[in-house]
Amino acid sequence: MRSIFDLCTPRDEVLHGELREDIFAARLKDVIDDHADPIYGDPTVFFDNTYPTTGLRTLLGDALGRLTGKAAGKNAIIRLETAFGGGKTHNLIALYHAVSGHASAKVVNNLLGEKVALPKSGEITIAGVVGSDLDPSLGLDHPADKLTTYTLWGELAYQLGGRAGYALAIESHGV
Repeated sequence: MRSIFDLCTPRDEVLHGELREDIFAARLKDVIDDHADPIYGDPTVFFDNTYPTTGLRTLLGDALGRLTGKAAGKNAIIRLETAFGGGKTHNLIALYHAVSGHASAKVVNNLLGEKVALPKSGEITIAGVVGSDLDPSLGLDHPADKLTTYTLWGELAYQLGGRAGYALAIESHGV
């Protein structure tokens, strides 16, 4: 059997000593806020550098099918379970790009190896909360609206409905 060294050729940035290790720290919030390195923030670059694992294909196929009505019978709740470094954030970034309408259908279809319907830009309202960013004492500040959220539910309500969504959540649940 041939060794991995015989079967694999490192990428150019590895061969030339130009690989930046800091790019391996993917942050979903940076992608959502449009502050990420292009390797994660640019959908075309991201998908060009993403290996289509079975899990990623299933996640994108099921979620996109559910959101576009092509697979309405699929479970609405998807639980990502992997060990540390197992690709949860990478999968969520892929899902964000596919659902946000920023990724071209061609790029996503190439990754999946099949033609899937993608939502149009702005068609789906996206909320993304990174649990480690939540602080029930200090909250998450939203200076544009002079508002601070203190709970997961309050932050989700704010992201989905702005000030009005947050007010509705306070009224209903006291978040």
